[in-house]
Amino acid sequence: MNKQDCILFSGGAKGSEAAFGAIAEEHGIEEVNFSFEGHSIERQRGLRVLNHEELLRGDVSLEYVSRLMNRRYTETPTLRKLLQSIWYQVNSGQEIYVIGEIVVYIVLGSLALKRGRTVSIRRGCFVAAIAVFLFVYVIARTHDPLGPLRLLLP
Repeated sequence: MNKQDCILFSGGAKGSEAAFGAIAEEHGIEEVNFSFEGHSIERQRGLRVLNHEELLRGDVSLEYVSRLMNRRYTETPTLRKLLQSIWYQVNSGQEIYVIGEIVVYIVLGSLALKRGRTVSIRRGCFVAAIAVFLFVYVIARTHDPLGPLRLLLP
């Protein structure tokens, strides 16, 4: 993988996003931090302030997000803008499926440890979570976006 082909799309927030940004900068990887007017972020490198029209293009239903995350989100302008800017991070990336795999791993782990209604559901989710973890691990170790699927290709 060539680092000139990589771009970190982030929100530049304090914590893990800032840490990933610092690592990207250290390794010479381009960084784009999406934000909006009035929102303070830690990383300023590659700052892209989204205007009102751009934010509207990334509008998502809070009802949908609440159902998806199984929790209730309040209808605040800041939360809506944060979700809209996250939409730009996801929409701009081409190889974001590893993040999707991590989300799948978290959901499966939650079902395996706590939310599964029966023992067989918990066991199945546990096995599936281990498989997803190994898939992500192989991708990280080999730096190959296909990971173990590469073995299936001629």
